[in-house]
Amino acid sequence: MLDPLLNGAYWFDVAITIAVLGLAWPLFAKGGQPIPPAVRVALGVVLLFGLYIGIMALGHLVAVTIKIVLGTLPAGSNRGRLFRIGFMFAIPAWLVVVMTVRSVRRQSTHAIENARVGVQGDADGTWGACGKAN
Repeated sequence: MLDPLLNGAYWFDVAITIAVLGLAWPLFAKGGQPIPPAVRVALGVVLLFGLYIGIMALGHLVAVTIKIVLGTLPAGSNRGRLFRIGFMFAIPAWLVVVMTVRSVRRQSTHAIENARVGVQGDADGTWGACGKAN
């Protein structure tokens, strides 16, 4: 019954499926200020990586917890280190997901302008394809 939760391949399948579904959300989100396609793609990719890493970290924490409860964690394993590794990946990944979702939902000018700079660069002092001068 618990075997799928202890199997990394199971967590990979779940994580990649949810991440790919999450990638589509910013691409098709409606409302507010229009977001340029390149920025939508960038937000989608950030969401994809945040979801993937967050779910894999959650899987790690679940597997470690189950192994501790069942007493099947190898004797030489450092429980504290295993939990720190899981949280070290989970917390930043879920913060990235939350901040990306908020940016897309609010479609705040600040978040969109930052994404434009990240996607298109600002080397020549203009917004490039956006046609908006600084």
